[in-house]
Amino acid sequence: MVKVVIAGATSQLAREVLQGLMRSGKHELLGLCREITEEVAVWSGSVLSLSATTYEDKQELVRLLKSADVLLCFFSPMHDAEGKNQIRLIDAAVEAGVKRYVPSEWFAGAGLATAIADFPYMASKLAVRKYLEDLNRDKKVIEYTLLSPGMFMDYLAYPRSTDATHTRSFETFINMQEARGFYMEGHEHDSFTLTAITDIVNVVLRAIDYEGEWPVNGGVAGETVTIRQLIELGEKLRGKSFAIEVLDPKDVEAGDLKVTKLDRITHPSIPPEQLEYFTKAALAATLRAIATGGMVVDGEWNRLLPDYKFMTVEELLRKHF
Repeated sequence: MVKVVIAGATSQLAREVLQGLMRSGKHELLGLCREITEEVAVWSGSVLSLSATTYEDKQELVRLLKSADVLLCFFSPMHDAEGKNQIRLIDAAVEAGVKRYVPSEWFAGAGLATAIADFPYMASKLAVRKYLEDLNRDKKVIEYTLLSPGMFMDYLAYPRSTDATHTRSFETFINMQEARGFYMEGHEHDSFTLTAITDIVNVVLRAIDYEGEWPVNGGVAGETVTIRQLIELGEKLRGKSFAIEVLDPKDVEAGDLKVTKLDRITHPSIPPEQLEYFTKAALAATLRAIATGGMVVDGEWNRLLPDYKFMTVEELLRKHF
């Protein structure tokens, strides 16, 4: 049994991972969060304890991390724009003797560097990467892996529920439920990686138990497909042609999605008055990132876990449609 600390424990993906860890019952768990509400307090049990922290007091963090073996971070880039809280957390982890660290990546992996202009609010991820790289430049100070799954495959099931019980789904550029979608002209054959949330959780559990050295670039690749393949698969499974709108690249570059219908993304870190703007900006950014290859993830963890079978897009869609 090892001690696993989860920073940002109330985030949606963190709750999925916590649930998986609690079900396994293999490790001692500590969840760190800014506030222990009544809803959060009920999580505490035989294998999980909770502590509230602002993440601003390094010595408090050192105390909380004492005797921890693995630290998983799930900070929202919206709430740690420059990565200062996460860097402070890393420093505290090193001082406390934490052996392994998973930074708050959970997205595009190595491709983020080429697509950062499309996702400026994720600049803190690159800042943390550089900090960890510099920290380990002369000798390994802390082992870490950039767990990067690409897009959450579960979003394709929107608005239906999947096996992920805590992660809020939202509409992407292909809506399987309503048989419609859109893409940027000339880019229907561009590839991107999707990974089911249950697979992300299972890889985290296996990574904690993995006895070999963690890879720095820890890509987790459920399946890599093109936009055209996704549309054709949807049409096959739904038994109907999809209404597809082809967008002018100039409009997409400007963040202006001229589509007939688009459901708003909702997320607790986004103010209600900004939802419409954020929805268009985020989906336009995703299309631009796909066009530059920034959403293809190298499956390094797939190679290290050859016996684990990842869910395919078709399997997920057949399960929910």
